[in-house]
Amino acid sequence: MFCKISQSVLSELKSGDKEALHAIYWHRCLNEDQLCSYIYGDPEYTLARIKRLVALGLLDIIEYENDCKCVFCLTVAGVQFVRDTSEIPLYTIHQRTGKRKYDEQAGTLRPAYGLLRHQTYLNTLSLELIRACSLDPLCYKDSKFASSFTYAQPDGVVELPEFDFFLEMDMGTERSEALKEKWNHYRMYLSSRDYYLRRNKRIIVLFALENVSSPSRRRVSVLSSMFHTGADLLGKSFDCYVGTSSELVSVARKLISGQNKATAQIVTVLNTHTTFKLYRPKALGTIYSGVYLHSSKKQFLMEDFTDGALSALKNIMHFPALQIGIQEKLGCKPSMLLVCTDENTIYSDLKALQSLGQPDIYYTTISRLCTKPFHEALFQFDPLGNRFHFSDLDLNSHRVVYEKTIRRRP
Repeated sequence: MFCKISQSVLSELKSGDKEALHAIYWHRCLNEDQLCSYIYGDPEYTLARIKRLVALGLLDIIEYENDCKCVFCLTVAGVQFVRDTSEIPLYTIHQRTGKRKYDEQAGTLRPAYGLLRHQTYLNTLSLELIRACSLDPLCYKDSKFASSFTYAQPDGVVELPEFDFFLEMDMGTERSEALKEKWNHYRMYLSSRDYYLRRNKRIIVLFALENVSSPSRRRVSVLSSMFHTGADLLGKSFDCYVGTSSELVSVARKLISGQNKATAQIVTVLNTHTTFKLYRPKALGTIYSGVYLHSSKKQFLMEDFTDGALSALKNIMHFPALQIGIQEKLGCKPSMLLVCTDENTIYSDLKALQSLGQPDIYYTTISRLCTKPFHEALFQFDPLGNRFHFSDLDLNSHRVVYEKTIRRRP
C-alpha cells in the first residue's frame, strides 16, 4: 500500500528519528530501552521522540504480557518513510510488468504476539553486536529478510566479508527434538544451492541462552542435541558457540579481530614452564594442523578450547580415529591436551557428550600451566565425576591425586 508522507510530518522529525525508524524496520520492533541505548541516548529525549512519532502516525504501540511491556512497530506510514529514505532499494522489479514489489509491509513486519519476548532478546543481541563490533547496521538481517538462508532458518544473520554469524536465540522453551531439528536445518542448508554459491564463507553459529534459570544446564541440553545430530558438521567451515548474549558478543569481537584463540599465549607458557618441543609436523598434512608437543616421555596434540568453539569438542569425540591416523604417519601414539577456560565448564561439556573418563585425553587451563608443575597442571575425570591430577611426569593413572568430585554444575 502506497502512503505519501506529508511535508508537515517530515518537518517535525528530529535528530535520531530517521535512524530509529530504520532500526525498527530492520529489527521488526524495538522497545523503549533499546531505542534509548542504541539510538537516542537520553531517556527523557527518547520518551519524547517516541510519543511524537506515535502522534505523527509513524509508530504503533504493541503491548504484551501481564506486566505491560510494549514494543514499537512501524505503521503503514512508517514503512513508507523507510522506503522513501532508504539508501538501498527495498523492492524488486517484476521482469515482465516492470512494477515494483516491496519486500515487506507493515503487517508482515510485526512479530506474532507470542514471539515478542523472543524478538526483544534477539534485537538486543543483534544491536549490541553491531555496536560492540562497530559494524554497518545493514550487515544484519532478521530472519524475515534472510531469504538466502531459508534452509538454515536462523533467527538472524550478520553478513561479514570473511564469515557469517548465524544468530540463534534460545529461551529454554524448545524440547530436545526441536533442538535436534534445528541442527538438521543447518545440514539441509549446507547441502543447498544457496550455500554452494557462498561456500567459501565460514559459518559461525552464535547460540544465545537467555531467559533461562540456569544457562549452564541449558547449555548441556544444547550440546547434547548438537552432538547427537550435527557433530559431523563442525569443522573449519562451520562452527558454533553457546553462551549468554554478553558472552557471545565478546566472542564475536575476538573473532572479527582475529584474536579469539589463545594459542600463542599457550605456546609461550608451555615454552616457559615445560621442556616440550613444540612444532607443527608437516608429515601430518591435513590430518592435524595444530600444535604438537614432543618429549622423550610423552607426545601430545594440543587443542585450544579457550574460546569455546564446539569444533574442539568434536575432536575429543573423534580422537581415537585421529590417534590411529597420526600413529601411521609418525610411528607414535600421542595423547591429547585440551586447554580450556575452567574445570567446571569442561566437566559439564564432557558430561553432556558422555565423554568422561577417556584415558588418553588430558585437560588443563592457562592458569594451572602458569602456577603448577606440568604433571599437576594436567587433570582428568573418571566416569563418576572425580577430578584428579598426577603425582609425577609419567602421568600414570595409578598414581593420581584426588582434587574434587563434581556432580552437577550450579
